[in-house]
Amino acid sequence: MAATLAPRLIQKEHELPNPFMHVELLSTDMTKARGFYSQIFNWTFRDIPRAGNPYTMIDVGEGTGGNFVESPLAGSNPFWLAYVAVEDMKQTLEAVLANGGAVVRDQAEEPGMGSFAIIKDPMGATLGLWQAP
Repeated sequence: MAATLAPRLIQKEHELPNPFMHVELLSTDMTKARGFYSQIFNWTFRDIPRAGNPYTMIDVGEGTGGNFVESPLAGSNPFWLAYVAVEDMKQTLEAVLANGGAVVRDQAEEPGMGSFAIIKDPMGATLGLWQAP
């Protein structure tokens, strides 16, 4: 049964144009999160030096990457945020607004890595967007 639940690799010719490419845990307790996920999934972690919030990459090997970061949202519960790859952030944010969505966090640069934004769809679901440099 486990084999039927395993994710299937998508061949290049069938790849989605805007794949999910990263997941991020906005945590209120980074130490507790690291301990929990390392015990449950045997994940290993790598701290990334950066100004501001601590940032910890999840070393997953192959597959969708991920990280932990202290939640910048005061009083919020921890939550996982999925990111979708986009080719043109400005055009994508314009389409979000034109189709009834909202921009929660406007485009922001991660030096040397790319840029991100956070949106909400018309039903209120949150989604991250990522544009490679």
